[in-house]
Amino acid sequence: MKSEPYLSVVVATRDDHHGGDPQARLRAALQVYKRQAEKFRFPLEYIIVDWNSPVKSAGVFAQVKTWDLNSEFLKIRVIEVSPAAHKKIDEAKIPFYQMIAKNVGIRRAKGRFVLASNIDIFLDEELFKFLTQKALKVRRMYRSDRIDLDIKIITQQPKKEPFKIPNRLKTRKHVRCRSFAEKDLKIFTHAGNFQYPEFDSRIPVIKIWKEKIRLWKKRLGILGSPGFHLHTNGCGDFTLLSRSAWHELRGYPEFRIFSFHIDSVFCHQAHESGYFELCLPPSLVHYHIDHSAGWTPETNDQLLQRLRTQKIPFIESQMDQLIEGCRRAQKPLFNAEDWGLFGEVFPERHI
Repeated sequence: MKSEPYLSVVVATRDDHHGGDPQARLRAALQVYKRQAEKFRFPLEYIIVDWNSPVKSAGVFAQVKTWDLNSEFLKIRVIEVSPAAHKKIDEAKIPFYQMIAKNVGIRRAKGRFVLASNIDIFLDEELFKFLTQKALKVRRMYRSDRIDLDIKIITQQPKKEPFKIPNRLKTRKHVRCRSFAEKDLKIFTHAGNFQYPEFDSRIPVIKIWKEKIRLWKKRLGILGSPGFHLHTNGCGDFTLLSRSAWHELRGYPEFRIFSFHIDSVFCHQAHESGYFELCLPPSLVHYHIDHSAGWTPETNDQLLQRLRTQKIPFIESQMDQLIEGCRRAQKPLFNAEDWGLFGEVFPERHI
């Protein structure tokens, strides 16, 4: 990739059975990205942060390099954060600090825009095509609806063949992760120069301006009523901002806790800092390969109970307080200048 890529996609994983067969899910997602990048001749980089893989494991790169992913348009970077580096951060019983790992990749991304995502996420072709228009705006935070797919779509296909997206996905009948009222979710939808006229028909312009005025008053130290609901369900799978925005906001809060809700806190901080949330329309979705440990609206209660039983710290009752802190703050609340372990040098391999 001779010049700076327009888009960097950042994910994090480790070479074990984290979440249930992560290699199969990552392989499927990468194969889709490769085909789409080559079809649209759209250069992008895909950054995998290999966080705290067991010492005796081969590591994520050893897996990925065997998957026939060489491409003029898809450049894969694997950044390796060793168990020793993890131990320096914390010796708690959490082996995978997902959001700190993503920050490592985000801090080192080269793209003008950075999509924080997960290894089992791939984009609908219509969404990928939208990104190739290079019409993203620096002062926006882009969110997309997620469609959950049964893991059988990859386990039932021959392992030696490239992953093929089933035709039935075209129906888009199983949209999830958008639980707030439709009227609240569309408040900040604004097409600008985008070639998707369906945006314009549902823009409540006066509400957009009310929200802008609220944030302008905030900068002057005048706090009004809280803003509207943001689309934070499943936001760890698709949160897209400019690289400069990620740096200004200092990435995800680097709490030494389970990752649940940390991505939502970041979204509130971004929006309150003037990066208005833009919810992409239902035609521009991303897909999630469901698995045993993944979050879905149906498994939310079981996940929380498991964390409580195992006494793993996570954000729960503190959520309202954190959102209020973001609303009141005039500058980013979280992380120091060295966010993303910027002072550390990690081995990096390329495909």
